[in-house]
Amino acid sequence: MRNLLLLIALCVVAVASCVNCGDSGRTVAPTPTRISVDRSPEKQAFRLEYIEKMKALGVIYKITTLTKYPRLYVTDLFMAQDIDSKEILAGAVLTYYYAKNSEATMLVIKHSRTGKQVGTCYMDGGLKMD
Repeated sequence: MRNLLLLIALCVVAVASCVNCGDSGRTVAPTPTRISVDRSPEKQAFRLEYIEKMKALGVIYKITTLTKYPRLYVTDLFMAQDIDSKEILAGAVLTYYYAKNSEATMLVIKHSRTGKQVGTCYMDGGLKMD
């Protein structure tokens, strides 16, 4: 049942996400460019609600914003998902923070248990899983 709820939530965000996170093979932060996203309070509330649901389901451990690039700490539930589901979630989180700060063009993805980087997502179209 938990996986079904996760799948439904991921499908909903797939339609609403503004980021195209395909595998770009990047290893460095992209050059900042202005990417158009819906920054409306309604859209941001929708993204935040999705992020909070993923936290409640145990897919996201935490998100930190100590640097200009947010850090997404994920659990084994995230790691077990297919690449499309990972792209949707990473894209939704990155878009949420980019809409608040246009310098946040990259999301660093770390494992909650080890603290090691497991991936990166870029606003200009790239999810790379290490």
